[in-house]
Amino acid sequence: MTESLSKIISAIFQPLLVPTYVIICILFDDCFSDIDSWYKWFVVGVVFGMSAFVPILSIFVMKSLGIVSNIQLNNQRERTLPYCVTFLCYTATIYILHISLFPDYIVNIFIGSAISIALLTVINKLFTKISAHMCGIGGGIAALLVVQKMEYSETNYFFILISISFLIAGLIGSSRLKLKAHTPIQILLGFLLGIFSVYQFALF
Repeated sequence: MTESLSKIISAIFQPLLVPTYVIICILFDDCFSDIDSWYKWFVVGVVFGMSAFVPILSIFVMKSLGIVSNIQLNNQRERTLPYCVTFLCYTATIYILHISLFPDYIVNIFIGSAISIALLTVINKLFTKISAHMCGIGGGIAALLVVQKMEYSETNYFFILISISFLIAGLIGSSRLKLKAHTPIQILLGFLLGIFSVYQFALF
């Protein structure tokens, strides 16, 4: 894998974008066919705005103010504030989904994601710079596993998505190693944190 390809993969599967990819995959399956399309796109817009747009915008603002040295947040010490902003944005997303009367397990998926961000922040602050990219894709896989378990589907839709997601996780992990952004153990810890935090809490 070339360095250029690794950068492209890292950008496409930036952890702040994964929730948007996942909610689109979930909502447009046949098991949610009773929900109006306009409302599905409204929810997608809320998830994108609160879990991606606002956190990414805040990072650019922090960069312009000199709070962080680069938008990739390569400096371990500079990750705390952006992570805290992301956590607050997830909290707002959880509230909106809750008042929108979405199934509890969907709301719990986002609560689990918020918990993973909180744990990611603490571990990053006190111990080591574990991979947010792998935490994101791990949480995404967990979300798909939860929906597959909770919703009956006559197709192999979620099985196929989960299989593809594991392949994507491998590509992301390889790209982060290629870019020397993390060590193998940081890659593994990030993935395990994401998948277990979301899966365990969503089914709690």
